Amino acid sequence: MTNRKLNTSVMSTISLSSRFHLVMRVMAKHLLKRSFLAGLFLVSSVLCFYSWTHMRGSGVDTNMPHLGVQRSKLFDLNYDQYTTTSKAEKQTRPYSGYYGDGYNMRKLPPNLFKLAPEVFDAIPETFIPNIKNPCFFYRGTSPPGLRCLPYFYLIGMQKCGSTDLWEKINAHHEIQRIEKEPHWWARYRVRELPADYGINMTTPLSLSWYLDVMSYQIVPRLMTMPDTADWLVVGDGSTSTLWDNKWQQVSDQQVDGPDYVIADVIKEVQPKAKFIVVFRDPTERVYSDYLFFGNEGDNFISKLHFNRIVEEGIKTYHQCMHNMTKRACTFRHGTQSSRLLLGNYAVFLRDWLRIFSRDQILVVRLEDWQQRCTTVLKEIYRFLELSPLRRTELAFICSGERIRVNTQMKKHMGDMLDETRTLLNNFYAPMNAELSRLLNDTRFLWNDVAH
Repeated sequence: MTNRKLNTSVMSTISLSSRFHLVMRVMAKHLLKRSFLAGLFLVSSVLCFYSWTHMRGSGVDTNMPHLGVQRSKLFDLNYDQYTTTSKAEKQTRPYSGYYGDGYNMRKLPPNLFKLAPEVFDAIPETFIPNIKNPCFFYRGTSPPGLRCLPYFYLIGMQKCGSTDLWEKINAHHEIQRIEKEPHWWARYRVRELPADYGINMTTPLSLSWYLDVMSYQIVPRLMTMPDTADWLVVGDGSTSTLWDNKWQQVSDQQVDGPDYVIADVIKEVQPKAKFIVVFRDPTERVYSDYLFFGNEGDNFISKLHFNRIVEEGIKTYHQCMHNMTKRACTFRHGTQSSRLLLGNYAVFLRDWLRIFSRDQILVVRLEDWQQRCTTVLKEIYRFLELSPLRRTELAFICSGERIRVNTQMKKHMGDMLDETRTLLNNFYAPMNAELSRLLNDTRFLWNDVAH
């Protein structure tokens, strides 16, 4: 919940002073839990955010920062090309918000446009070339202010060690570290926040909110240290992006699944984005998922209960397959019961590989990450086109404590029942084979994992 509250603290709907004090309170809480290095990061984050808000309040020109080139040169590059379209330049019909007509200046297919009208109408088709990270001048501020989107995304999968991966990836000095999961693209862009966020939200979070989350640390650095524009990047670690999709709200298609997914939305506005995916043995993933989410509310968790919902989930999936395709059943029932079908990795990944080129998506296994951290981390940094680190630096990053969210619950519950493991292994075997063929990599059969 702490990650969620910190993300919420940068919302544009609360005052700057309130934001600062909220971040300070969260920082104090984190300092009690995190290591000394994490504490240093949080202190620098607050100072960076405070400097941005202070400059905005004192009249300093934060909207047109000096980025290593003269301001006139930015205009020579065609300022409007890197600026969102103003309302005066759009069609005159009123903008009706989410799932409305919008303006559709890109002339997109209707069902695709309905997935993200604000995104398509507000983000320019070209980013500022002087900055490595995708940034542009956003007309949501007056005058248009510098805002940035993620350079890379860690899009999945949930309960596959993504938190540990995220923390260590962000140890590179060329990455601006921020909190991991705004969950904006797939979730809070299209639905209200739950009550446990500690703030009353009855409408989806806007693009402006997301841009603030992505920009509140990188933009001050770009403004105060213009040389960083050549190499500084920021990422989004929301692991819901790979699979979560509100397709049924905008499409009548039921038999074959969604016409469009989140990958289609991001492709339209960020065609050169980079994506990292981490998978683990799906049998272990679904049990970890159950231990993490299964005790929410009044639910009682036990090995027998887990076995029962696995049996129910498999039965529901097979019944669905009588009337729909595998893809439709996976999307339709992926979040139900034990979230069993989140382990159907190939269905989700195939959509992304259809939309983005193979060299834009790096797929790693949690098991390899845990056994050969320095090798995998080096591969990730090379994929992100970051400066290579020395072997000793990689080893130092990997020597940090491994972040395991479910450790205590797993110790309390113990392993799943043998009969449940057999049931899951048999259920996932053809899905793993499909993933292995898709990636042309036998490691994703997980034959090397003890069953």
